[in-house]
Amino acid sequence: MKKFAIIDLECTCSNDGSIPRDEMEIIEIGCVITDIDGNISDEIDIFVKPIIHTELTDFCIELTGITQEKVDDGVSLNEALHRLNSFMISNKVEAWMSWGYFDKNQLDKEANKKLVYKENASFFVIPHINLSDKYVQTKNLKRKVGLRKALAQNNMQFIGRPHSGIDDVRNI
Repeated sequence: MKKFAIIDLECTCSNDGSIPRDEMEIIEIGCVITDIDGNISDEIDIFVKPIIHTELTDFCIELTGITQEKVDDGVSLNEALHRLNSFMISNKVEAWMSWGYFDKNQLDKEANKKLVYKENASFFVIPHINLSDKYVQTKNLKRKVGLRKALAQNNMQFIGRPHSGIDDVRNI
């Protein structure tokens, strides 16, 4: 049976411009392993310690629910990517997915910028599937919709906290 990883990232952020978009850093990696029918068989939630903007903004804490303590106790991005890769390999993942391209682009951009683990990492080698695009195609929609709207269109409700990496992947 084919297995897939669904990944969602949460990053440092601000609502006042104090953290420019190109300086956002991954602070949480949520990942579930699922089959083609969406049955979850395993999951991992990794908190990452930021190194550029080390103090989370009040906006970021309120949006994500991630506390300063969680990121202070988090691992380096390099360690997080090693853990994620090992998790994906042990689950024999054939492709990974995310809702949109942000997660794929952020992983690639930040790994390059910080010169961290990339060689032979599953998420840089195996195929990536944009589930937002797949949803638009399947439903013959004219434009993309957010995850919560997609769930509502299918008479489903978001369970958990929006902008929590692990809750987002469980809902995707």
